[in-house]
Amino acid sequence: MKNKGTYFLVTLLSIMAIVVIIVLVFLLSGNGGTIFNMYKNSSTLLLEKNYKEPIKDINIESITANVTIKEAQDNQIRVEIYGSEKQNASSTLENETLTISLKNKSFCFGFCFIKDEVVLYLPKEIQANLKIKTTSGDMYVESFLVNVDLKSTSGDIKIGEVNKATLSTVSGDISLQKGTDINVTTTSGEIQIQEGNQKIEAKSVSGDIRINSLLISENSTIKTTSGDVDVKKINDAYIETNTVSGDVEISNSNRFSNTTLKIKTTSGDIHIK
Repeated sequence: MKNKGTYFLVTLLSIMAIVVIIVLVFLLSGNGGTIFNMYKNSSTLLLEKNYKEPIKDINIESITANVTIKEAQDNQIRVEIYGSEKQNASSTLENETLTISLKNKSFCFGFCFIKDEVVLYLPKEIQANLKIKTTSGDMYVESFLVNVDLKSTSGDIKIGEVNKATLSTVSGDISLQKGTDINVTTTSGEIQIQEGNQKIEAKSVSGDIRINSLLISENSTIKTTSGDVDVKKINDAYIETNTVSGDVEISNSNRFSNTTLKIKTTSGDIHIK
């Protein structure tokens, strides 16, 4: 009984010590009033700007915010940034380059229900280069005549129909409706492509790669370590496969085609229909 009481006392004192250390850290950093942001359940419109000038390049950078690119109904370019008052939000246009940024001044301890989000409205027919970089924020891009370069660590990427697409995540999933000249890379996330044209370079370590339709005119490559590769439909091309322990099933391959699709896995299965 005495041992149980001693154990309880030591545990209680340890918890109290941890709480005191956390409080001191936040007080010293000037965030004493916002130690626990878990009770904040709404975000604030930090910035809203409209642009009419021609734009060739769009650069967006954030850490936790989700980034959404939508079609503008009024044919104007509009930026909306949502978050907490403890964040720096900026949007500038210089030399036909739109730069959008949302940076955190502090961080949440515990569960944060603040919704950080960058929303960009673009005209349907805009032609530009779109570059987005986040750490944990998700990205959603509707269909535009743009070239996209999207990078995230743990956020998911979901895109409609675009031109050239360069997509990269570590643990997030990637979903692309349609693209030309596609380059996608992920470590543990899954890759799903509805339609790929001209050329594709897809690489994953443990995530599956699933493609509904491929219409390639240039030599392309798909690589995965333990993930499966599944291509439901492909045009007239030669399928060259290399796997160590995975199963291979190919229903359509032209050995004399001028276009080659190389697929390599270690333990993942390959299915080409």
